[in-house]
Amino acid sequence: MTALHRRSFFSLRTLFVVVTMLGCWLGYSLNWIRERRGVIAQPSVASGRSDLPAPLPLRIFGESAYTVISIAFYDDRRADVPWQGLTSEEIMRNLAEPLNADENQEVERIRRLFPEARVYGMVAAESERPTRP
Repeated sequence: MTALHRRSFFSLRTLFVVVTMLGCWLGYSLNWIRERRGVIAQPSVASGRSDLPAPLPLRIFGESAYTVISIAFYDDRRADVPWQGLTSEEIMRNLAEPLNADENQEVERIRRLFPEARVYGMVAAESERPTRP
């Protein structure tokens, strides 16, 4: 009987643990990609792709990296700055207008989704909101 009995290197329990851990990692990575694509699809988000590789878990699935993400929050009461004729320094100073707590929270969420990118939040007039056909 000992000659017929082969001992495997891994127990069934070890196999289940490894498969569970792999499934959790796969689910986390795919959810991260889904959330990133959802942010980029928003009409209030402008983005710039990069030739640099995306973070490692995302790179495995072919996800692109981004250099900059800009999200616009539309509020006529806080966005009364005429942008025509301003220098880039004046525009950046106006973009630095403090965001409210909810807007800051959204910018931080997007920063966590895009660790490779610089993420900016800005306030724009409601009339500047892009429309989708």
